[in-house]
Amino acid sequence: MSTYPPPFLSLPSYLPHPSSTTPYWRSQVHPLDKHHSTPSLPSACDTLIIGTGLTGVSTAYHILTHPNGPESATPDVPSVLLIDARGACSGATARNGGHLKPAFISLASNRKTLGKDAAEEIKRFAEAQISALDEVVRKENIDCEFRRGKSWDVFLGDEAASQKSRDWKDWEAEGWGGIEGMDGFVEKEHGGKLSGEQLEEATHVRGAKMAVRASAAMLWAYKLTMGLLEWCVERGAQVQTETIALELVKLGGEGDGKQMWLVRTDRGEIRCNKVVVATNAYTAGLLEEYEGVIRPVKGVNSLVQKPEGDQRTPMVLNDSCNLHYGPGLASYIVPQPSGSTIVGGAFTAFKENAHERYDIVDDSTLVPGAEGGKEIGWGLKDVLPKWMKGCDDMSKGQVWSGIMGYTPDDMPHIGRVPGRDGVYIAAGFNGRGMLIIFLAAKSLARMMLEGSTLAQAGVPTCFETSEDRLRKWD
Repeated sequence: MSTYPPPFLSLPSYLPHPSSTTPYWRSQVHPLDKHHSTPSLPSACDTLIIGTGLTGVSTAYHILTHPNGPESATPDVPSVLLIDARGACSGATARNGGHLKPAFISLASNRKTLGKDAAEEIKRFAEAQISALDEVVRKENIDCEFRRGKSWDVFLGDEAASQKSRDWKDWEAEGWGGIEGMDGFVEKEHGGKLSGEQLEEATHVRGAKMAVRASAAMLWAYKLTMGLLEWCVERGAQVQTETIALELVKLGGEGDGKQMWLVRTDRGEIRCNKVVVATNAYTAGLLEEYEGVIRPVKGVNSLVQKPEGDQRTPMVLNDSCNLHYGPGLASYIVPQPSGSTIVGGAFTAFKENAHERYDIVDDSTLVPGAEGGKEIGWGLKDVLPKWMKGCDDMSKGQVWSGIMGYTPDDMPHIGRVPGRDGVYIAAGFNGRGMLIIFLAAKSLARMMLEGSTLAQAGVPTCFETSEDRLRKWD
């Protein structure tokens, strides 16, 4: 039996692949996709942000909207430069499921491993993230199909259903109701009140044994990010795409007391006072101390839709859903306004060749075994018609890959990089970045402009990067 996950394998390079599979979300790219604010690379800036996914762009947005930013009377306005190795927002943000969900299974796990207080801190942060994104979408009038709704965690096996039913009862007994709008639904044979038929009717999932429904949100993350990037550019931020960051070097001179850094790229060198490393899975290429701590993991996602010309009513699903087959084995289903649906996860289909997914930075191909549309076949022939009621006729789709950043302790790394004054990081989101990034980026802006701590910025303390966390996984 193969080891899962497989042992860490050091890579010769952590650079993004120059080409990539095309995700549905980038079928039509934004005009800023290959943007160069100036023909040549600027030689200096105050704040350099490496990465133009949601992390990097959100950090720029929060810097520019800070009270010390350009719209205030304060004269010390930071100049912001964002660079990216490929096109703008071409990495994980543009390849995910567009799903914001404080999942019961994660909250229950945090409660066991971190304790009630830390788990509740993470829960509150997740709830605040959804509200913050809802607010910024409305405030900046960004068309990204943001919508609030409900989402299900559905457990299909008897063993998993029994365990999660116990977790739910323990949770309720402690008087901690989970997240806003969370409800548990348990089949009679697992100690609940519902028949199997009633549970299937509620969830639209065949064979459901136990389920938890909670508030969630869905959106087009690429459009959100590019809308924010456009806002930043209009207010003076500079962008240089197709610019590969190769090395981060501390300069000898302290100047006016600010730490000075030099970033070498394939187009020249940039001197800056502050650096934000927003490269997620690719972080170890610039910060070697994160090698093995933030581990690149390749995922596969798909869009499934009705056959072309089919005029029948779109699929019946209104709520998103995570199907849990067993420990660490799940897929997610996110219905789209068009009537199509995102089907992702694929851990069930590709667990046996995990070595082809871990320590991989190449998103120009699918996971071996997914070639020729196997992942689409997995989405169509297995998940939708087998488990989802009313989804028997979905038969056309698109498949792509993306690289996520995973950490050994399942927590992201956010804050000041230990031993590197003036360098900040937000990375290692373990496939759950949409519930973390926007407010994590706000905390980085506050750290840079106010000198605040991560805790003062409202981010869970277990997310903070530190020497202890880095040493623990040496």
